[in-house]
Amino acid sequence: MFRIAIANSQLEEMTDNHVTFRYQDNRTHETRRVTLPGVEFLQRFLQHVLPRGCAKVRYYGLWSAAHRADRTRARALLTALTVIAAPHASEPARASSLGDFPRCPHCRVGRLIVIAVLRPSWSRPP
Repeated sequence: MFRIAIANSQLEEMTDNHVTFRYQDNRTHETRRVTLPGVEFLQRFLQHVLPRGCAKVRYYGLWSAAHRADRTRARALLTALTVIAAPHASEPARASSLGDFPRCPHCRVGRLIVIAVLRPSWSRPP
């Protein structure tokens, strides 16, 4: 994510019509050599160039450094929800009251219990 498409040290030989370069195979982690025609090399290389005005997205939304406190709060809330939602054997009355809730609109199997409705926040551009 933070590296350039190909470093100068990976280029081995450039002739008039061909370019030879090294790369590491993701599956086997072996270093391999490839010789491509110059036009095909440029086509592959330019796939990694961003258009003018586009910023490289590294961390956005809840994963950005500015939202560290929100991320911590979200983890705490998710932990609390799993503890609350865990059924206990000593609560048969709760299981019978699940018939009052509507079915999940996506899977149509589970029961839908609305805890909160989150509205989109358009304060920051993507």
